[in-house]
Amino acid sequence: MEVLHTSLSSSTPLREALKGYKFPHVRDLVVGVYGHSLLRCCTGVRSIRVERTLEWFRLLAAITVVGQGLEELRRCRFNGHDLKKLLPNTPNLRILKDITLGKFHNATILKLLAFCKQLTHIGVSGEANQAFIDAAKERYVVDTIYRTGSRVT
Repeated sequence: MEVLHTSLSSSTPLREALKGYKFPHVRDLVVGVYGHSLLRCCTGVRSIRVERTLEWFRLLAAITVVGQGLEELRRCRFNGHDLKKLLPNTPNLRILKDITLGKFHNATILKLLAFCKQLTHIGVSGEANQAFIDAAKERYVVDTIYRTGSRVT
């Protein structure tokens, strides 16, 4: 299911319209701006791709609600606080692709990633320092890493 855009003016009506509904058979979800209301209804979601979001904190809260079965998360921007909220609530996460990590200590990132015992693949886009890349390769398959626009594998 793909819902790439809902406007701010339709955010509340969408939330109200979806109240009480559950879509447990939706496995793959592409969400955009204000997609958190729909995500909360997709209790069986296994894969989430974030196209664009203005309210990351609301989307993050929705992901933690449905996160027990989540296996793949794509196109997200994290800081340390986000990872501390997300990773303990997504124990079955296997793949993190096209993620952007904020600037915080590499050991902190790796410690937080250890919450996800099933995690095998990481793809980092944007600024990633070589120390993190090397440390991540010791534990995970780092099959796609982009650093300032150039591909590093």
